[in-house]
Amino acid sequence: MSFFWAKLMWLILNPANLLFGMMAIGVICLWLGAAGFGRKLITLSLAVTVLLMVFPVGTWLVRTLEDRFDRGPLPEQVAGVIVLGGSSQTDLARDRGVTALNGSVERLLGFVRLARKYPDALLVFTGGSGNPFNQKHKEADAAGPLLVELGVTKARLILERESRNTHENAVLTRKLLGAKAKGVWVLVTSARHMPRAMGAFRQAGWDVVAYPVDYQTKREGSWVTFQSPLRALGLLNHALHEWLGLAWYRLKGRTHDIFPGPNH
Repeated sequence: MSFFWAKLMWLILNPANLLFGMMAIGVICLWLGAAGFGRKLITLSLAVTVLLMVFPVGTWLVRTLEDRFDRGPLPEQVAGVIVLGGSSQTDLARDRGVTALNGSVERLLGFVRLARKYPDALLVFTGGSGNPFNQKHKEADAAGPLLVELGVTKARLILERESRNTHENAVLTRKLLGAKAKGVWVLVTSARHMPRAMGAFRQAGWDVVAYPVDYQTKREGSWVTFQSPLRALGLLNHALHEWLGLAWYRLKGRTHDIFPGPNH
């Protein structure tokens, strides 16, 4: 049940949804005669949006996440490589009968790169459906054929298709592999997601090395800038999703630390 409620709470707490909701309520108030309150809500929502465009709060928060794990030197040999789902749009792909990827496609590209670097390692894609209202379309079912098309040997590829979130990625993949999960593994996911992923996998008993991809921010940036509302809210959305996720995972005992790092 926590999976469903976590998704529902994020739908409510999503900053873009909150700002849109404030504006919508403000417009309704104008029509219902509460013009003063309506104008205040509309003004507040617009003011917050402008501030986020000028002061890159989302960029700062995402950068802190992305800087947590560097892509350092990799071991000469590893037991396997794991890539987390989140790069495919399964509903769209099934409807159109095509491959449909999103902005996190670099996860798959990094996975293919490591498959070539470690020709003897096991290769695991873990990802089912994160949609609480549709568990039929599994991301692993779409990713498997695509990875083979990109050059991954089918005999080396293991697909875990039941996990719905990062915690289940770690737990269900370890259960699927059994004794094969021993040894050092390379974990591939978006850089902003790496702290929560590393914490969850360590908690589940994995010995993992981080391989962050899909960076969204530069190492340094200005304190004042001008971004489009779409980018400003998009980065803030990514940031809050991860920071709230880290707090939730610590509260639920899914990680040892609120902000897992390279040495803990």
